Amino acid sequence: MDRNFADHSANERTYLAWVRTAVALFGFGIIVERIEIIAKATDPSVDIVAISAEIAAVCMLLLGVAILGVATLRFHRHSRQIDMEKPSTYRSPFMVNAMSFATALFALIMLIYAVQLLL
Repeated sequence: MDRNFADHSANERTYLAWVRTAVALFGFGIIVERIEIIAKATDPSVDIVAISAEIAAVCMLLLGVAILGVATLRFHRHSRQIDMEKPSTYRSPFMVNAMSFATALFALIMLIYAVQLLL
């Protein structure tokens, strides 16, 4: 058994949590795009809603790709540090904070968009 098993397992769990976040964003992006197609088919006069939904869907898909890429890079970097038994201090990088903020912003946008559809 690997003597750093606990550390590698924690690293993998963190990576999989980021992967789940990315997959959820992919799913929400696809759902928003489908809602946009349905809204446009039922009422062609909702151009601004359709355009904003399309932009939100593309942004969610791109954010999911960015999260997946950064998570993969961090996973491999931390795996190497664990294998080298190199002590490291955790510094929350700008990119992770920016993606977390963007995810929260898109959640807020989706909430506003859902309220608009209901009204």
